Amino acid sequence: MFSFKAVIRKPILDSMVLRHYQKNLCLVATFFLFLLCLTLPTIQYFSDYITTKVAIRSLKISPSVDQHAEELTHEEAPLPKDPCSGRLIYIHDLPSRFNHELLRNCKNLSHWFDFCPYLKNHGFGPVLNDTGDFISEGCWYATNQFMLSVIFHNRMKQYECLTNDSSLASAIYAPFYAGLEIGQHLWGAFNNSVRDAMAQDFTKWLRGRPEWRVMLGWDHFFVSGRITWDFRRLSNPEANWGSKLMSLPEAKNMTMLTIESSPYGKNDFGIPYPTYFHPSSDAEVVEWQDRVRRQKREYLFTFSGAPRPNMTTSIRGELINQCSNSTRCKMLSCLRNDFCSRPLHIIKIFMQSDFCLQPAGDSYTRRSTFDSILAGCIPVFFHPGSAYIQYLWHFPKNYTKYSVFIPMSGIKNGSASIEEVLSEVPEEDVMTMREEVIRLIPKIIYAKKKLEKFEDAFDITIKNVLERIEGARRQIREGKDPDNEFPEPTKVDEETHLPCSGRLIYIHDLPSKFNQDLLRDCKNLNKQVDFCLPLKNHGFGPVLNDSGDFTSGGSWYATNQFMLSVIFHNRMKQYECLTNDSSLASAIYAPFYPGLEMRRFMKGGFKCSVRDAMGQNFVKWLRGRPEWGVMLGWDHFFVSGRITWDLRRRTSPFGNWGTKLLELPEAKNMTMLTIESSPYGKNDFAIPYPTYFHPSSDSEMVEWQERVRREKRQYLFAFSGAPRPHRTGSIRGEVISQCKSSSRCKLLSCVRNDLCNRPDNVIKVFMKSDFCLQPTGDSYTRRSTFDSVLTGCIPVFFHPGSAYVQYLWHFPKNYTKYSVFIPMDVIKNGSGTVEGVLSQIPEDVVMAMREQVIGSIPKIIYAQKKLEKFEDTFDITIKNVLARIKGARRLIREGKEPGNEFPEVLSWKYYLTGKLERHEWDSFFKT
Repeated sequence: MFSFKAVIRKPILDSMVLRHYQKNLCLVATFFLFLLCLTLPTIQYFSDYITTKVAIRSLKISPSVDQHAEELTHEEAPLPKDPCSGRLIYIHDLPSRFNHELLRNCKNLSHWFDFCPYLKNHGFGPVLNDTGDFISEGCWYATNQFMLSVIFHNRMKQYECLTNDSSLASAIYAPFYAGLEIGQHLWGAFNNSVRDAMAQDFTKWLRGRPEWRVMLGWDHFFVSGRITWDFRRLSNPEANWGSKLMSLPEAKNMTMLTIESSPYGKNDFGIPYPTYFHPSSDAEVVEWQDRVRRQKREYLFTFSGAPRPNMTTSIRGELINQCSNSTRCKMLSCLRNDFCSRPLHIIKIFMQSDFCLQPAGDSYTRRSTFDSILAGCIPVFFHPGSAYIQYLWHFPKNYTKYSVFIPMSGIKNGSASIEEVLSEVPEEDVMTMREEVIRLIPKIIYAKKKLEKFEDAFDITIKNVLERIEGARRQIREGKDPDNEFPEPTKVDEETHLPCSGRLIYIHDLPSKFNQDLLRDCKNLNKQVDFCLPLKNHGFGPVLNDSGDFTSGGSWYATNQFMLSVIFHNRMKQYECLTNDSSLASAIYAPFYPGLEMRRFMKGGFKCSVRDAMGQNFVKWLRGRPEWGVMLGWDHFFVSGRITWDLRRRTSPFGNWGTKLLELPEAKNMTMLTIESSPYGKNDFAIPYPTYFHPSSDSEMVEWQERVRREKRQYLFAFSGAPRPHRTGSIRGEVISQCKSSSRCKLLSCVRNDLCNRPDNVIKVFMKSDFCLQPTGDSYTRRSTFDSVLTGCIPVFFHPGSAYVQYLWHFPKNYTKYSVFIPMDVIKNGSGTVEGVLSQIPEDVVMAMREQVIGSIPKIIYAQKKLEKFEDTFDITIKNVLARIKGARRLIREGKEPGNEFPEVLSWKYYLTGKLERHEWDSFFKT
């Protein structure tokens, strides 16, 4: 498509070359003519090169084709490499309304101040004459952060490989000052048609040019001069910020260079904000680097900025508080003073500190990031969008080389102290990081002109723009669409490896009736039990102060088994990769407490319409949110807090029971986390019941595991529970009878006493036994399973639905490693005894199984906060939810429906084995 000129010229040029050879070699023997024929492919290759050379040189002197052909025959004359090969750029001569007229109208460019002074010196702004301690006079300017389009245009005029022939160009630059233009209309009573007029005019002008038709804009680039969000106005008719430039079809093909890009935009690329330092020689750069390197730093960290009280998610207030309360922090407040508008004052402050805090402001990024690098101050980021996924061409991909990352959630919830984190960085690491930062200085500045030794931000940008356009050109030649290189939402994952890459979660701010109002009405959640006590300590319940033999005080709670939705919500608030921008999220969490809500209507003769009302209201609210429309709920998840059957009235084996939440069409797309899932449900996934142990550190975990490991066990097996005489299929009666008949069994009867309601009593009984029996109760599963694992007591199951097809994310798939399976028919028909089976297991096998169980303890508990070494239930669950949603997203992109991989009634089999073949447990799950 794009090589048609070369295709036409090749035969013409080849003919000319051959005529030249025939004229000069007519007396050469046939043997040499034969050799010449063999070399024709090589000659044709070089003829392409000559064609390009002639075209490139045509602006000066055009050597004849004969002269070039003669050069090719001279074996000792190597072909010179053209320094502009693949680097030629053509600059559009745009109408002045797109650039120079904006500069002439500089007094109206800003609603807040006069922009005219900043246009001086080709956009660098006024010279800073009071440089004082700064080495190189004439290199420092009061540069405005939004002047990049003007600065870049001036450097483009000096670019060494410009061409006036667009057909020769590798790239085409359109010098539209989009940022200055839209800056006039960001504030004030302008309607959207006014905001969009110039952008539409710009793309219309380009579309009418012959250069556009060559690659439909894929070879075009421009510099916005502002953040990308100023050009990505939402399609919502009520949205009134910025223009829709980047949403126009033509703009989607061009490359936009911006001081902040969108993580979900394919064609906008972040390049450094302009700093105050604009050297004109390598010597000035080296001189400044040495000055920074010698600087003595008296503060550990510094922050320059103002709070954002109107932004509820901002951590600036917390940073200011931490800095103000530390003797090792230098605070430069930008509230009601002009210190932050004095460039030299900022640089001097930053030069006094080892680390400079760079929280998000009105958007992800800050010019301050580049001020800190210029001062040799190691930047500290709190969101990956502030640098790591922005300046991919200018910063190392390994962000630990030049910066520190502290998740903003740790600052927001008070679990992270900046001073403590930074104090723990070894001195040699600080020195290494600072040296890396100093090496970055040339890469983030815009020099007055091209430097000899260093590549500055302009050079690096142009190099990468040319590579990107060449890649698009190559794909078009191969018949591919450059737009299909990767899906827009995965740009972050494709290009970076960050702590939160692919892990960002957005939390819906649900109306309080779905959660907090239920907690306030705790006395009415259960007619038999006061639910207010279990709600204490974020759902963990009252602290067990009489822990006695239990090692770690403050880690044990009287936790109700139905408190999981509250516990999970609290941990979600502490999650290290939260985002307030749903468009960045890999998953969306809806903190609805359906288990607590339906608990109010379990008894008392309530109509189904009453039971279903809140669930229907919940999905209706979600359906009305813009987040829902992205994947129709496939990226949403919530925690039920009860067994799945309480929310599946239509298919529940218990008849007229519970709500029909999980039978609603919207709920079928979401992921529900529940303490017991349905073997026949695709979208509900079982996660462990909450236990009584909630440690806050790795040491408490290890301490408990060692305590369990040392325990001497005097019983072969134990059972804690009550019979189910009304359930004909229950084997609890037989289990209790066998336990009573054996001197090797410890029975904790839960009939007419409160022994089973005392956590310490249950734990102590289980710790005395090798095996703990876990028959089905009112449903497949029991909280007792996790009590037994917590105590190192090997669980014995009688139905695969009690664990093996339930907790696939948390237990090994090879169930023989951690448990014993005795089919319930063996107990029911009396063909075997529990003692008979368990006593035949060799001691070394018992020890190995117990060690596996002890190793599983961290995986089945809900810690008070994220542990350092161990992954707890919450961590494992979130990891698998994200993986499941990622899989659904992939299927949707492939044009497939996520729910059609397998029949729903065979969900247990597919999730367990990945196959739908016959299985030994088919008889347990008849459909």
